[in-house]
Amino acid sequence: MWLPSLIFLLSILSVSPLNVRIRYYSKPNIGVDGYHTWRLPANSPDTNSDETPPPIDIATETATTSATPMLDKLRADMEAEKRQSRRTFVGASLASATYYGWQLLHPSTPTSLLSELTKMSPPLTNVGKGKPTIVEFWAPWCENCKATAAEVWRVREAYKGQVDFVFVQGDTAEAMDLVDFFHVDAIPHISFVSGDGVITNNLIGKAPKEILESSIHSLVDKTEPRYPMETGAEGKNIKTYLSQNNNQK
Repeated sequence: MWLPSLIFLLSILSVSPLNVRIRYYSKPNIGVDGYHTWRLPANSPDTNSDETPPPIDIATETATTSATPMLDKLRADMEAEKRQSRRTFVGASLASATYYGWQLLHPSTPTSLLSELTKMSPPLTNVGKGKPTIVEFWAPWCENCKATAAEVWRVREAYKGQVDFVFVQGDTAEAMDLVDFFHVDAIPHISFVSGDGVITNNLIGKAPKEILESSIHSLVDKTEPRYPMETGAEGKNIKTYLSQNNNQK
């Protein structure tokens, strides 16, 4: 959400008088005020004199004939920079408006996030084929599920490649057999499944991030979990469920 705002702010600064003045100061031979004066270049015959050449007012065009081409070039450069700044401002404004409009029409709620995670989950038939898997049961009416949705998403992204995440909406008729197999009595219910398909541990309720990550490390490292929670499903192999049920994900 902060990126479009930052782009928009930078685009405003790019056309601000302060930025324009700084750009003009960076040009050679610009007078003290940065806008309306022009001093003769270093190779001018007048530079041998001890007197400082008087400033020339661009606005009233009192420049000498020899300085006029340089003044014209300065004006052209200034106009080109202004046009570029305007294009940057308009582009950033359109990008910001488009982004916020899309967010308005497609709000990201915890329930929609969990639904998206469910759609992105690998098939259950992949469980037990070498990579550890975390299976989370959730429901749209579960407040703790919604409260931890964003954190679970971030944890999933952090451990992508090491662990598979399977999300199951546990209050549907299609999920009842799986709910029974994992002994799900309350949600959110997170089960940790080893690479060979064995349920090793569970977390029930609103688990803090530290406990969730510690349990993931134990799963990956094949060590005893620091926060064991028994539900009666420990030691069961998901392959047994897959072989006995036609209702596979």
